[in-house]
Amino acid sequence: MDRTFHHRLTVSSVLLAVMLSFLALSFFWHPSGNNALVGVMIVILVIVVVEREIHTKYVLTAGCLRIIRGRFSPTVEVPLGDIVKVERVNGRLLLVTYVLIVCGDGRRVSVKPYNPCDFVNVLTEKINKVRLQ
Repeated sequence: MDRTFHHRLTVSSVLLAVMLSFLALSFFWHPSGNNALVGVMIVILVIVVVEREIHTKYVLTAGCLRIIRGRFSPTVEVPLGDIVKVERVNGRLLLVTYVLIVCGDGRRVSVKPYNPCDFVNVLTEKINKVRLQ
């Protein structure tokens, strides 16, 4: 059975979107050709950031963890058999808590699910089931 966890919005991601929006507004406020072009590029960046924050989800299937980061970013698949360590990390900057997943090849993936305790419990259960098979 597949289990889906949604992404948790953080203060830093909301502040990034707000600051980029004000930056784009300031470029549009002073009219010139270069400012309008830079303003349009910043608006596109705001759209990508907001879309990524809203549509990110983590899907746990029978054999892999699928990280879907929106329509503009590629989907990342991590096989459950490759996961070596799963831990909850309390960040120091802006008090961001995330889950760090360490794979066997040295790759590290950080995720911010809405309910990190439940995510870690379900992920470790699925990893144990894969290892027993």
